[in-house]
Amino acid sequence: MVKPYRMHSFAELGDKLSFGQELTVSAVQNTNAMLLSIGSNMSEKSIGAIEKILGTSLPDANRMVQGVVEIIWQGPYQFLLVGKQLKLDDISTVLNAELKDETILVTPFSSAVKFMHVIGKNATTLLALLTSIPLDTDKFSTETVAITRLAKVRCTLIRRAGGVDIIVDRINANHVWEWITDAANT
Repeated sequence: MVKPYRMHSFAELGDKLSFGQELTVSAVQNTNAMLLSIGSNMSEKSIGAIEKILGTSLPDANRMVQGVVEIIWQGPYQFLLVGKQLKLDDISTVLNAELKDETILVTPFSSAVKFMHVIGKNATTLLALLTSIPLDTDKFSTETVAITRLAKVRCTLIRRAGGVDIIVDRINANHVWEWITDAANT
């Protein structure tokens, strides 16, 4: 049974909770992010320029890739760029200068989202029970991305070796945090 929503900060909850050796839920601090939106009619040359700047190709639907930054598919023509040392101004300036004739929007996103890790032997089992995504099967392999809902909140799930990363809107992060930790306690 999920407890009623109570407003807490991550500091009050602690930024890492362990449930034996089987499951750990942790909040990630100081991760920078930006949302990259590109035009649907962008030329291959322009996409190549973006990929050169980012150090890797843009991921296919429901995937993520690692380059200079981690690039997470968020929807058609939208990608979340993530990295602890991500220089938002530098990447934004280079992209806008290189692609000044293209439709491209770079939005700072660090203050808009919160990152959580659910790791351990039971991580995928727990989250598979909380959502309709078969996280514990081969269909949701490592580096696969899914957009879903946890606690009625839109979340991005990324399958990692040993667990799942969760990206959630900052305003709803505490609610999702409590919902997951309550489920882990039952």
